[in-house]
Amino acid sequence: MSVESLSERIADTARELVESVDGTIAAAGIAAAGTVNIREGTIVESPNLPQFQDAPLGHLVESILGVPIVLENDANAAAVGEHSLGAGRGSHDMVYLTISTGIGGGFIASDRLHRGAQGGAGEFGHTVIVAGRTPPCRCGQAGCWEALSSGTAIAREVRDRLLAGESSRILELVGGTPGRVTAREVFNAAGAGDTLANEVLDQASYYLGVGLANLLNILNPEVVVIGGGMARQWDRYIEPAIKVAKERAFRLHGDTVDFQPALLGDDNGLRGALFLAREASTRNRASARKSGPPPAT
Repeated sequence: MSVESLSERIADTARELVESVDGTIAAAGIAAAGTVNIREGTIVESPNLPQFQDAPLGHLVESILGVPIVLENDANAAAVGEHSLGAGRGSHDMVYLTISTGIGGGFIASDRLHRGAQGGAGEFGHTVIVAGRTPPCRCGQAGCWEALSSGTAIAREVRDRLLAGESSRILELVGGTPGRVTAREVFNAAGAGDTLANEVLDQASYYLGVGLANLLNILNPEVVVIGGGMARQWDRYIEPAIKVAKERAFRLHGDTVDFQPALLGDDNGLRGALFLAREASTRNRASARKSGPPPAT
């Protein structure tokens, strides 16, 4: 799908939703995967959506709808959603981490989303955990957190070991075809006591904990909210990683942080984008009032 056709579909969906409640559009928010230039309204690059490199998605949707558009990284938007309405509500400094096919996140500092100089902050999944480790990450580097602890990384490690001749009941679960392995089969096999599955999950969870310790030491959050598909494996996968993180982080950071599962599910990014759009609309109205004509005398 081209960025132009995607823009049209987003605009059409927005119109249908607003018409269904007999309303008007004041502003709109879009949560998009990848590095986003919020000032230009573009997706600069997205390892998982390579066709949208330098895609002016926000600008195109804005020109179609004729209202202000906030284009935000999806994990940043999810962080805003969880902070304003979910598991991070009431905290002032919060990290949101999503773990699924990749790893992403966002940081709330003193109640505000920290975007960085160009809006690209929060790419936690592409911090290097083990320098030089192969295979390379989809971002083009090697040793990234995402390449070691995501659901995709777990499935890839199992496939590689099966193709190398190791035995596992996972092979039965996928009909003898290693290429069909997903993280789901790995967790199912681990629950049944499969040695290979448990070894791979233990390693990936350990690296997850190393990355979490880095976040604690760098950002010192009150709360770390964890979402994404892998958060459903809290007891088997997330809890062991939290233990590693608290052991490796400075004691002050590890002893005071609270880890929580996300509350808003797959809607956290949508809710965050809505919150940001509403915030932008409020700013625009306030700016219009200030720049309006002087009162009559």
